Amino acid sequence: MSTIVAESILFILAGYDNTASTISFVAFLLAQHQSQQQRLRQELREIAVDGTITYQDLMEAKYLDACISETLRLYPVAPFTERQCTKPYTVPGTKVVLNEKSVIGIPIWSLHHDPRYWSDPETFSPDRFLPPNKDQIKSGTYLPFGLGPRNCIGEWSSSVLVSCDVS
Repeated sequence: MSTIVAESILFILAGYDNTASTISFVAFLLAQHQSQQQRLRQELREIAVDGTITYQDLMEAKYLDACISETLRLYPVAPFTERQCTKPYTVPGTKVVLNEKSVIGIPIWSLHHDPRYWSDPETFSPDRFLPPNKDQIKSGTYLPFGLGPRNCIGEWSSSVLVSCDVS
């Protein structure tokens, strides 16, 4: 039982700070980029027919999602993460062998700002996360919540909270 309580407290505390930081960065970027702000406001006006926005409306707000995704690319709340090798691995094209239980650092911030994967990586461009551009993002180069079975457990709740606050 104490493990469940500890995990619950961690979930709440970790989610609060990271979510608040993301909301702040979205506001910061939209304040600097008036055309994107106006485009987002227009999308929100169109989906909020009676002045309210439902959960379903948020799920259909593609530009809102793109603005949040681009914010997380520029300002990932976890700029670095680690993983442990589960079996020996040879890095392709090298003689480097990572042994089982080796700890590997994944530089999320660096991946998100690498010009090999992102054109003009320092520019706020939500269109990167809209079709057809979104389909061109190379797997493993956008990791604001990690990747795979050990990705961030708070991804969904954080996304909903940020979307609600920004809208």
